Amino acid sequence: MIFLFCALYPEAAALISHYGLKKDTAEIRFPIFCGGEGEICLTVTGPGEVAAAAAVGSICTKNRAGRGDLLLNIGSCAAIAMPAAEETRGAAGLPGSAFLCNQLTEAATGKTFYPDMIYRHGFRERGIVTGTKIIDATEAGFSTGLYGVPDGIFAACESDGFFLYDMEAAAIYQAGAYFFGPHQMSFLKIVSDVQALRAEPVPAGGMPECAVSEETVWADGMSERAVRGESAPTNPAAGSSLIKEEIMRIMEDGVEELTAYIDLLRDACRGSDSGAATAKEKSDAAFAEKLCRDLRCSQTMRSVLYQHLRYCALAGIDYRAVAAKMYRDGRLPCRDKREGKLRFEELRRELL
Repeated sequence: MIFLFCALYPEAAALISHYGLKKDTAEIRFPIFCGGEGEICLTVTGPGEVAAAAAVGSICTKNRAGRGDLLLNIGSCAAIAMPAAEETRGAAGLPGSAFLCNQLTEAATGKTFYPDMIYRHGFRERGIVTGTKIIDATEAGFSTGLYGVPDGIFAACESDGFFLYDMEAAAIYQAGAYFFGPHQMSFLKIVSDVQALRAEPVPAGGMPECAVSEETVWADGMSERAVRGESAPTNPAAGSSLIKEEIMRIMEDGVEELTAYIDLLRDACRGSDSGAATAKEKSDAAFAEKLCRDLRCSQTMRSVLYQHLRYCALAGIDYRAVAAKMYRDGRLPCRDKREGKLRFEELRRELL
């Protein structure tokens, strides 16, 4: 089964409609939508790290998620641009762009997590920073260092001067790690808005009062009223209907490429939990087992390798020919686990 997690209903609506998912009325803690021939379970977690982690733990425990399943987090995010004019202009065309996240950084701790990128795809790859609060250019945390991230926003930005920011991805990864390996989790984000930060140093006397207009909206959709603690939505989907409609629009515009990736994952799941094996499947399993032995695979490497080979079979990639060349070149079998790790990475690169 594919366990899909979206923070907001506007992020999930297009997927629910596309697959004809039906709400599970027996679930009272989180809105859950199931269908896709019993292969998809979509949960709307609510915004923020705590809500996201709670939803993953609850739903995956209840449904006994494990080796034959996959986790996919889909949602919107902000692109945070550096203040230089040329970099900000480069980020201006980002709304509506989809990214597959290859690095997740938790802003509060500086911890970084790396999902395995084992499927071929057409998305741009990018790291994302997950925070627990709004991004405010006048806040010391982002002026002097992105919480636990050394050098702050400058380290988070790549050469093109922007980074992605959300409030769930790193938490979903950490909660998901109790049920899934890194090769079983994927994080797809579509940029909903671009914000530019000022990067002035913090004055010796501390940060000045926020001097922005009432109309200023930060990266997660919160207005300055919310910064002051006044009544205001805590998430773009919770308040303005215009923001809801904009998120739904970008998700609908991107639904074709999103569902193409989901369908690829569905095929991978089908291959992992099918019933009686055919002669070819038995032959493939025997070959995979031999490859694991000759690579001196650990249990984690074995799981990743099987997932790779399953994907190659679905994508029509002749992984046997790649492995046969490694045998001819004398790179297989491996003498020890240390060499096995090197050859394992070589095999991964040649397959993908």
